[in-house]
Amino acid sequence: MSWKLLKNAESETLNLIESVRPKMLYLGLSAGVDSMVLVNFIFKLKSTGKLAQEVKVLHFDHNLRENSHMEARFVKSVCAGFGFEMFSEIWKHDEGSSVSSNLESKARKARHSFFNSKIDDNSILLLAHHLDDDIEWNLLSRFKSSNVGRSSYINQWDNRIFRPFLETPKSTLIKISSHYNIPFVEDSSNLDTRFERNFLRHKILPLVDSRFKNFGEHFLFQKYQLISNISEKSISDSV
Repeated sequence: MSWKLLKNAESETLNLIESVRPKMLYLGLSAGVDSMVLVNFIFKLKSTGKLAQEVKVLHFDHNLRENSHMEARFVKSVCAGFGFEMFSEIWKHDEGSSVSSNLESKARKARHSFFNSKIDDNSILLLAHHLDDDIEWNLLSRFKSSNVGRSSYINQWDNRIFRPFLETPKSTLIKISSHYNIPFVEDSSNLDTRFERNFLRHKILPLVDSRFKNFGEHFLFQKYQLISNISEKSISDSV
């Protein structure tokens, strides 16, 4: 068990940075296991001389749970240990902590607005979305929309945002966290199955995974096949 499990993620990250040549790397972090593996992953690249760019961290406090401020302090402490400056923002909203049909969407839009206020043409933002996130997003799109296309998948590189772990199962990130004793804080709201994505995560996908072991690999193949077909059609339509 080692960082070699993220060899492809490392190669894709370094290739992108070599191509785009940003002056600044921002990491959009929560206190969760995927974000904590990401910040350790980037620190490893920095400490081994593979990354020369300055690294700063962005943390968005959704302010929906009592312990969210504690998680912000935890992230800041981790970043300070790596020498990464952190910028944070607390969401001011009227939602309370109750679950509503639009709460997840509103929180996501507020987080994106904060991130977009920081990045510019001289920087890129790295996020810790993984394969499980992509599958959940795709299923929600299929269940709630008749449009199945590029928007029903999470883009790995889009508008100066890069997701190095998007082809990596969450189970791999958990294994790395366990092997290297990487601390993290589990968001208690992630267990609340009243949220649609949590319902898929805890009720549906474990059953799918137990029956169809290669589901994730097939999902990735189908994703890139569909995107390739869409791209080819777009080119032919424009000729």
